[in-house]
Amino acid sequence: LALLIGGSLIANAQDIKTSAALPLPTLQNHPAKSDIQGGVAPGFKHKTAFTVFAGTQGFGGDLRYGLLPKLSIRLGAGVTPVNAPNAFRVNDFNSSIGLNVNFTNTHLIADFEPFHGSGLRLAFGLGYFMQAHTTADIKSGGGQYGNISLTSDQMGDMNITASWQGIAPYLGLGLFRVFPRRFFNINIDLGTYYLTAPKTTIVATGALQPNESNNDQLQQNISSYRWLPVLQFNFNFKL
Repeated sequence: LALLIGGSLIANAQDIKTSAALPLPTLQNHPAKSDIQGGVAPGFKHKTAFTVFAGTQGFGGDLRYGLLPKLSIRLGAGVTPVNAPNAFRVNDFNSSIGLNVNFTNTHLIADFEPFHGSGLRLAFGLGYFMQAHTTADIKSGGGQYGNISLTSDQMGDMNITASWQGIAPYLGLGLFRVFPRRFFNINIDLGTYYLTAPKTTIVATGALQPNESNNDQLQQNISSYRWLPVLQFNFNFKL
């Protein structure tokens, strides 16, 4: 009995020694589960870039920041200054019509790439228009109107303004890479702002003054003019 017990202990000791001698499995360096769930792989670097843009909404600049491999944000401002002193003329009315457009906005927009590296992105965000108005300034020159002869002072002047100040959501598409691979690249934005409902004012003098009563009708006529299309070229510089 003693020999049997002793032999069994010796055999178990040899099995343990043999098992201890076996090589351990190699541990691979996999990303932490929490990192994978958060969408950020180890080694991800938050990219930054400065953008100068020009297009239908004027010109301005953005600061871009990469939050995730497929998601970035841009914070910036733009301005649209247009001043055309003799933009229009009206037949049979001796006058000059000047046009002034002044749009100034700040915006925060997110760019999401559904297919990373494809160069196609969805853009959505908000803009705030501190100034957003268009003004037509009508200067009459006087003259003969039917059987009546009027001087420029008697005929008077008229100023028509439409304003869209306030918050405006933005939705659009982007083409080409958000961030430069090296130092510089160009991409394009196609989208639109949805502006607040316009408010109009008519101020007139002389014989044109009765036109002020048409302001309510004018505001109703342009109430649906709320879409501000954006075709924009972005010149991006890596920071």
